[in-house]
Amino acid sequence: MKKSKLLITATLAVGMTFGSLNYLPVSAATNGAAAQVSAGAKAQRVAGTARVTAGTVQVMSADTAGARVVKTLRQGDTIGFTAIAQVNGQTWYQVGTNEWLNASGLTVTAQQSATQSSKQAATQPAKKVAVKSPTKPVAKVAAKPAAPKYSSYRTTVYVDYVPGYGVRTATTPGGATTGKMLKSGTAWKTFAATSVNGTMWYELGTNIWAPATYLSRTRVSKTINYGSSVKRNVVRVGSKGAYVFNSSFAATGKRLKAGSYWKFFAQKVAGNKMWYDIGGNQWVHSAAVAEAVPYQNPSRYYQVAYKQIKPAGKTGYNLGYNYEGIKTWLVLGRLGLSRHRANMTGAATAAVARFQRSHGLRATGVVDVNTWVKMGFKKSEWYNIDAYVAPLRAQWYNTRSEHIEAMIAAAYKYLGKPYIVGASSSPYYGTDCSGLVTQALYAAGISPLPVSAIQHAHPGNEWNCRIMAASSHFKTVPYSQRQRGDLIFYTNPSDGRVWHVAIYLGGNRVIESWPPRVMIASLKNSQRSYITRVARVFN
Repeated sequence: MKKSKLLITATLAVGMTFGSLNYLPVSAATNGAAAQVSAGAKAQRVAGTARVTAGTVQVMSADTAGARVVKTLRQGDTIGFTAIAQVNGQTWYQVGTNEWLNASGLTVTAQQSATQSSKQAATQPAKKVAVKSPTKPVAKVAAKPAAPKYSSYRTTVYVDYVPGYGVRTATTPGGATTGKMLKSGTAWKTFAATSVNGTMWYELGTNIWAPATYLSRTRVSKTINYGSSVKRNVVRVGSKGAYVFNSSFAATGKRLKAGSYWKFFAQKVAGNKMWYDIGGNQWVHSAAVAEAVPYQNPSRYYQVAYKQIKPAGKTGYNLGYNYEGIKTWLVLGRLGLSRHRANMTGAATAAVARFQRSHGLRATGVVDVNTWVKMGFKKSEWYNIDAYVAPLRAQWYNTRSEHIEAMIAAAYKYLGKPYIVGASSSPYYGTDCSGLVTQALYAAGISPLPVSAIQHAHPGNEWNCRIMAASSHFKTVPYSQRQRGDLIFYTNPSDGRVWHVAIYLGGNRVIESWPPRVMIASLKNSQRSYITRVARVFN
């Protein structure tokens, strides 16, 4: 049989090697009375069942030491046999075509005599008893499932898991572990593939199999944490589009748009191509589509979330001295006070106390939910304004550029809305500069902690742009290398401290919130010309 090696690509390092491995296609076992017996010993036709009493026993391809291991049975498993052979003083039980078990580690639970067995064989075919779980009754013996059919498949796959960790390999698809691990970020050559219970498995060498759950035909990075939090069942159509075929590989005349994403439900191999079932007897192949892997930043930067972000902090907080934000802005308007700074100043808290006294409330000067309702606002707004998070506009399978566009599209929702100090809520109202950036990041799957939309209105958070500017979770890039989607931080020319942040659109333009509204503006102008940092969100 032809020898093959388990190969690793030259561009990626691996923490261990398997050495030279033989590629041995595994044939499916068959049932029936015509099971072959050992050529090296005379076997006696005796039917019965045996139970595994040792930790594990191995089913061998012949009744001799050194034969190939077909599979492994565990303690408590029950299996039927159709013949017994004595070889070099050892007893062997035949359990299938070219499948033998050594009597060591077995206990016979039922056995017919040779005469009874012969009579039975003359009247009806002997049936092979399948391996059973010890918790199931012996009377309900199930037929042995057909072994998976392996298809030759040569390609390169990449381990996309967690940096510094490895993926276990198995001796057979879905079988026992080999004890060998595939390091995250490494690349491997495949020789065959098969689908077991809906999961595709790749053969990387003799009795070395790994699941596609943690492998991909798409190149990955060893510094990215791909994890296993999403089901990787999406393909992205290449730049030339993709023709659609039926299950018989006949063209349907349909064509998928370049760059579109499609969920697939099954896979199969034919003609050294991986085929993906996208539903309705429609299939596309690996030459036209690529498997999507979760988009993620390197671990030292803000990690991309694949579910709606929940900002840190308590919703329904009270408004005391020095609070800002949307609720403060609304309260000041209801009391007839200036909303230029949207700040609960001493004058504002005194006005609140007067309102409370005149409406039979305890005059604390702090706006709680009862005061809020007395002012004519809805109770639900008290909580909903705080809890607003921009809808997630980028999914796990979207590319870097698509995450950037998701961020910018969310910022555009605020265009023309008023500049409100300490605000970071719904586009229905307005926002300030860092509030705009926070909600835009949420839409793209980034939570810029310790900055949160909820705490943004609390005292001590008047300059959250400074916290963002100091964060090491963004990558700093030279001004000359600025790109669309980067954050631009400006300093106050009078004291040199950060006082503003905007989102770069390209073409020396930004989207920003600056009094009096959210707008598209030049990268530099008379007020905002001192740029201290260009920070890259997506890397």
